[in-house]
Amino acid sequence: MSTLDHEILEQTESQITQPVSPSSLPVSASRGPVLTGDPNPEISRLIQEARTAPASFLAALACSSATGLMLYAAFFPLNMGYLAWIALVPLLALARIPRPTRGMYTASFLGGLTFYLPALQWMRLGDVSMYVAWGALAIYCALSFPIFLRLTRVSIHRLHWPLVISAPLIWTALEYVRAHLMTGFSWYYLAHTQFQWLEIIQVADLVGTYGLSFVIVAANVAILTLLPKSIYQSWCLLSVTSQTQERSPFLAHQAPWKTFGFAVTLVAATYAYGKLRLQHDPFPVGPRIALIQGNFVASLTPANNHQQVLFTYEDLSAQSVVYHPDLIIWPEAMFRYPLLEPNGISSEQTLRDIAPFFPTEYWSDTSTKKHLQEIADRTGAAAIIGINCYQATPDQLESFNSAVMIKPQTGLNARYDKIHLVPFGEYLPLYEHLPLLQKLTPLAADFGLDPGHSAVSFNYEGFRYAPVICFEDSVPHLVRDILLATKLPDDKLTLKDPVTQQETSYRPDVDCLVNLSNDGWFHGSSEHDQHLVCALFRCVENRVPLARAANMGISAFIDGDGHIIEPETFLDGDMDYDGPMREQMKDPQTGRFHRALDAALVTPIPLDPRSSFYLQFGDWFAQTNLIAMLLVGVSAILPRFRKVE
Repeated sequence: MSTLDHEILEQTESQITQPVSPSSLPVSASRGPVLTGDPNPEISRLIQEARTAPASFLAALACSSATGLMLYAAFFPLNMGYLAWIALVPLLALARIPRPTRGMYTASFLGGLTFYLPALQWMRLGDVSMYVAWGALAIYCALSFPIFLRLTRVSIHRLHWPLVISAPLIWTALEYVRAHLMTGFSWYYLAHTQFQWLEIIQVADLVGTYGLSFVIVAANVAILTLLPKSIYQSWCLLSVTSQTQERSPFLAHQAPWKTFGFAVTLVAATYAYGKLRLQHDPFPVGPRIALIQGNFVASLTPANNHQQVLFTYEDLSAQSVVYHPDLIIWPEAMFRYPLLEPNGISSEQTLRDIAPFFPTEYWSDTSTKKHLQEIADRTGAAAIIGINCYQATPDQLESFNSAVMIKPQTGLNARYDKIHLVPFGEYLPLYEHLPLLQKLTPLAADFGLDPGHSAVSFNYEGFRYAPVICFEDSVPHLVRDILLATKLPDDKLTLKDPVTQQETSYRPDVDCLVNLSNDGWFHGSSEHDQHLVCALFRCVENRVPLARAANMGISAFIDGDGHIIEPETFLDGDMDYDGPMREQMKDPQTGRFHRALDAALVTPIPLDPRSSFYLQFGDWFAQTNLIAMLLVGVSAILPRFRKVE
């Protein structure tokens, strides 16, 4: 309540001619003391309502917006990750006060939009139609704010769970839900803000990325509980009745120093574990890999630049040969001519029926496969290249976003078809049930790719690679599933090349993740940085390195500690012969990664022989939090045996 409200209240009280002793007043369970025998009952009623009126909507909006703005600053493009440790304090204050403010949950939703609308603005860059998807995703993510606030209030005020436990577990559970609901969106986790502090992020190999988010929320709670009551009064979060109570009106049963001690212990244990995990022998040196990065804007409007794209990537590959790579990686869909697989179907009529837009002679044309083999033969290295694939079956035509491995002298050896498709980018969700969605996009009614059927490992010279395409590297459970699916049983440690029939021995686990991305949709925005950070956590969770080739950037090598490695060789494909040449991944003046340039990065990948608890047991920690959150949710909808103040 504002100072003006207090003055009005005092003036009104002074008008009562017959004073009443507060100790003699009966007490209402919901409203406190009730004035009786008053010669001015209407004035007394107004005073009582003023005393018990909730705090204002503006106070709740200010707190929610403060959290939203600090979270935005904690992520890219500002990258002020330290703010994550205090960003939730204003929002948590709304959970802690005994009585909701006016419009608290609407205010918290608007605070969520304050974060997600600017953070997700890069979505609009692919096409003007993506403004709709940008707004829809921001609204969907912002709903987590009022849900978090509501469930946290139920857990601490009704169930009397400690705030330092209930708030972290509900926030963590909501991140887990967001990773799975409606195909999932595993971006902008609190943990992602800490990618630069290697000691802090190592705990991800025990409890996943979600576990670090839990720790950060607990630290926010610890800071909140040390704030004096006067802070809440200055923030105008308390009603007059709450402000005039002698004791703190909120969570008196939860000692602040116990909360602070628990949070400090949790943060210290996380840091100590990270220090311990980082004390290991140098990583064994693995195969030398060249990442090829072109600089081509992607758009839903077809571009007739196939020859230019192909020339650029072949030229950069040729420049990397002098550094003797064992493997060359091109990004997603950068071989612009499709691969057609008839799968033994020889009937021209059948092919014409399932794919009328393809001349039947295309199915027997081997020029794409020959061109791919020429790339490997000229460089003398194996290649993993992103390509679109059309596969004929007796009943239908399947179209895939694929990665293929080509070996020198033997040609195309294996293919991986992307499993996890991007909604509105690679398929229209719920199109059969909601055809209106198609009218909100520039996509054709028959638009859509098919999901791949299984994970695949690429094998070359004793090393094994697990490809993931585009945003697949941002999904924790998907990458884990792929690594488990490609793990070799003991009886298959020796594999035979399908072309040469030569046997090669392999380790049972994948040696390196390979990500092929086309981030040219996002025109050099903060998406490039945030995507790289998402991928980084997959390395720590599973203790496996990653080689990431991204059109327009940011291409990178990441080791099993989550360290982004400066490559031995950085080839600037856009170098200006009259000016300085970029020789490293970051701008030395700004410290930001280069993006939107032609480049090739070459270095040996460091292998990680360590095991991972997360890889073996998965999201056990996040699932435990989810179960607890569901119990709170059930309590929230059951009849109220105990009122939530």
